[in-house]
Amino acid sequence: MSLTFHINSILRIATFFLLLFFSLSANLKVTAQPAPGNPWTFEDCVNYALNHNITVRQSQLNQLTKKLNLTQSQMALIPSLNANASHNFNYGRNIDETSYEYVNQNSESGNYFAGSEVTLFEGFSKLQTIKQNLAEVKAAGFEYQKAKNDITLNLAMIFLQILFYKDQVKIADEQLQITKELEQKNRILFTAGTISEGNLLNVQSQIAAEELELVTKQNQLDLSILTMRQLLDLDDLMEFDIKRPALLDPESNNLLSVTDIYYKALENMPEIKGAEQTLLASRHALKVAQSSRYPTLNMNGGMSSRYFSLTKDFFTGEKVPFNTQFDNNFNQNFGFSLNVKLFNGYMVNHAISRAKIGVMANDYAFTDAKKKLKNNIQNAYADALAAFKKYQAAEKSVNSQKTSFQYAEKKYSAGSIPSFEYNDLKNRFHKSETEYLQAKYDYVFKMKILDFYSGKNIEIGN
Repeated sequence: MSLTFHINSILRIATFFLLLFFSLSANLKVTAQPAPGNPWTFEDCVNYALNHNITVRQSQLNQLTKKLNLTQSQMALIPSLNANASHNFNYGRNIDETSYEYVNQNSESGNYFAGSEVTLFEGFSKLQTIKQNLAEVKAAGFEYQKAKNDITLNLAMIFLQILFYKDQVKIADEQLQITKELEQKNRILFTAGTISEGNLLNVQSQIAAEELELVTKQNQLDLSILTMRQLLDLDDLMEFDIKRPALLDPESNNLLSVTDIYYKALENMPEIKGAEQTLLASRHALKVAQSSRYPTLNMNGGMSSRYFSLTKDFFTGEKVPFNTQFDNNFNQNFGFSLNVKLFNGYMVNHAISRAKIGVMANDYAFTDAKKKLKNNIQNAYADALAAFKKYQAAEKSVNSQKTSFQYAEKKYSAGSIPSFEYNDLKNRFHKSETEYLQAKYDYVFKMKILDFYSGKNIEIGN
């Protein structure tokens, strides 16, 4: 091993731990979020969730663990270096190393050793382990990305749901105000004797029904906001509301083909790339297991020395000082060791068989992941087309009902139609508005899913 190799290895270790330190430090920082009382944009929700969601943080920690495993396997290529020293104090009878006679005298002794060992050949097991760990690091990175994608999709669905219920509450409140104005007009007409009490009672019952609907829509809005708060893991005392995007109209139905979306998804989806890297890691694990069939050749070397306080010079009879003994007893050794596995209870064969099964299992998992992805894209594509058709139909319906209701308003103001016919047209218009909003937000979300499979970032509005 050259000096340059050692220096480069040390630099790689230092760089890794610096990156690890800054990564962990970044996680400890407080994530920027809107000031208390300010509404949250979709981007605010995503950024906050990616830094606070437990599942995402666990995936990130798993990735860091895999990186540590990779670094450890890389450092295994460097020769080991160990040193030990022992110094003992003896009381009572000891052997005089000069005369080899027992003497009753206190003494001290010490032994000192430093040695190094390096593996020259072991079937390339360490290199395959590095490649395996590298593939596992990449797989963990894709798992981390998938966790972020999943949370982003969930946030998009709930964010659009909140917008839908906000519009529902607004429409329900507007309808209620219209009915209340109608009730005031009918009360004047009833007092004047123009209409019967039954007409007035019908409008008042309509008000009660619409007030109940408004409360129901408000409860649904509150529950959807609660779901968002729980997904973000917000403190109960923290104020939270979302900011309506400037533009949220559905785009034109300009879709890629299912095949084009699928091939783009194969290039972008982290679950596919992660399954591919997991399969690659299992193949390297198989090579690691197969390397156990090869002999292992190690090279070792060391230095040692010792000291004994009762040691005396053979000619002068004086005690030999520590430095002199250390130099006189200094020893160096150098050698090789060869280990050949002949029979170990079929442990090697069993390990290879298990590794082969692991490769097959991961190969099936990779194939299944691609199959599920294709099925999901086909379903999402069909859902998007159906949602688009429903949105177009709902848009025509609400425009038609709006025109009818506006015409009915004029006729009712002129006294040309009774109140029950007016209320019926108003309820139809209200129902068409609800169906239109539902179709609109459903279509927007279905298109976001297809954009997601096509490799685009999930964004809501501008």
